[in-house]
Amino acid sequence: MKALSFLATLGLAALSLSASAQKSAHRRHRTSTASGQIVSVIPGAAAHVGPATYLPAAPTSTQKILSLQEQNYIGSYRMTVGFQKTTHLIFPYAVSYVDLGNGGIIADKARGAENIVKVKASQQGFPETNMTVVTTDGRLYSFLVNYDANPRVLNYNLASTDVSNSSAVVPLAHLSNMGVTQSDLEEYSRLVLDKKKGPHVREQKDDITLALQGMYTQDDVFFFPLHLANSSNIN
Repeated sequence: MKALSFLATLGLAALSLSASAQKSAHRRHRTSTASGQIVSVIPGAAAHVGPATYLPAAPTSTQKILSLQEQNYIGSYRMTVGFQKTTHLIFPYAVSYVDLGNGGIIADKARGAENIVKVKASQQGFPETNMTVVTTDGRLYSFLVNYDANPRVLNYNLASTDVSNSSAVVPLAHLSNMGVTQSDLEEYSRLVLDKKKGPHVREQKDDITLALQGMYTQDDVFFFPLHLANSSNIN
């Protein structure tokens, strides 16, 4: 029994010394690290002292920044709208897209007219905002809109704008639901109608004649020039 008690006492003493050694090594590690040295203490191995090692910072990606030139700018029309009156904008082609800068104004296409947009203030005294309109011919119209309790102009005719001299109108939009723009369709149709007429299919009934004068295709669009002659009493 005395021998067992003596061995147990030695075991407790060994555990106590081991714990003290670990705490001391931990203190040396922290102190040395603060001075720029790394102290490695591994049980059963000699301590290693060396300079501090830091992981390199992750490389930052370099993105090329391009500057816009004056020829890249698109001008804007200025217009005023009121809270009690509605302003109308008439475009040469149907409107496919309208975007408003803030909730100070509201806009919508006029019922039954695809090329007319109506605009008015939704709150009095709203700060200056912008409006962008894209038409089916692929042109973009930009507006700067300000509040006026009694706007002097209520109707704007953009259909009469000389687009060749206007920096505010740019035929750059490619509409997702159309293979060609409206202006291209009109140009292709004009070319088809100007072509020399060849053999065609004709159908006549009750003094009304319908003739198919050919079939053409351009940009995945088919063109069928038709000629209708009415010799009946139906006007």
